Amino acid sequence: RFAHDLPIDPVAAGTRPTGRSWAAQLSDHIVAPDDGQGHEGLARFSARHFLSPGSLPEPIFIEPGTGGRAALRRWLGDESLGLDSVELEGAKLSPWPSDRGYLLNASGRPLFAYTLDEAGWLRAHIDEAVMADAAAHLLPRMVDATASAIDWLGAGFPPPVMQGDGLVWIVEVADEQREAQLHLFAEDASGQRHPLARQPLRAGQANRLVGTPEPGEGRSLIFVLEWRDPEGRMRAAEHRANPT
Repeated sequence: RFAHDLPIDPVAAGTRPTGRSWAAQLSDHIVAPDDGQGHEGLARFSARHFLSPGSLPEPIFIEPGTGGRAALRRWLGDESLGLDSVELEGAKLSPWPSDRGYLLNASGRPLFAYTLDEAGWLRAHIDEAVMADAAAHLLPRMVDATASAIDWLGAGFPPPVMQGDGLVWIVEVADEQREAQLHLFAEDASGQRHPLARQPLRAGQANRLVGTPEPGEGRSLIFVLEWRDPEGRMRAAEHRANPT
C-alpha cells in the first residue's frame, strides 16, 4: 500500500458510469491535478508514483563494501526520477548487500528492482513484482477514469415513459440539466428523421409531453434532449422509442 496518505481507497474497483463525471474537461482524466477527493489525471498520478524503463537511473559502479544508504545516495544523488518527493523519503535498497533486490519506499512498496553484478555494476529494471504492484493501484483508477469519461461523453437522461394511449410521455430532467430543450423526431424505416415538436423542459421535474404520437409500424420516435451543464457546456443525449 502507499505511504503518506496517497489516495487509493476513495477510488473503488467496480466503479461504473453514474451519469455524473468528476472531470470538468475530458482531458482532466489524463492531466488533471489531484482534486482532494481521490481523483487525479492518470498520466499525472502515474508519473508521480511509478517509474518506467525510460525513467530508471543509469547503471553505476559501486565500490565493494559500500553501504546501502551510501550506494543509493551515489546512485540517485539529488535526482527525483520525476517521482513525488514522498516516494523517495526514507527509501532504501533492500536487501543490501545483495546481487538483487528492490528500491523500496517508506511503506515497503517496490519502486524498481536492481541487480548488482560481480564487477560492481548496479543496474535498475522493472520486473513482474513492480509491474504487479503498479497494476494493483492503477487499474482501479483506470476503471474510475473510464467510467467518468463515459459519463462526460454520454451524460443523458432516463428513457421517456409512455402513459395511457401513448399521447402522453413523461421525460425526467435532472436538477443540473439547465435550459433543457426536448426535440422530438419521427424516424422512418430508411433512417430519415422528421421533426415533430420542440419543447422547453423544467430541470428537476418529470415533464409531461401531451399530444405526442406513439411509435408506429416502420416509425420510431427519437427524443433528443439538449441542456447546459453546471460548467456551462451544452450537452445532448437521445433515446429511441421503437414500435412494439
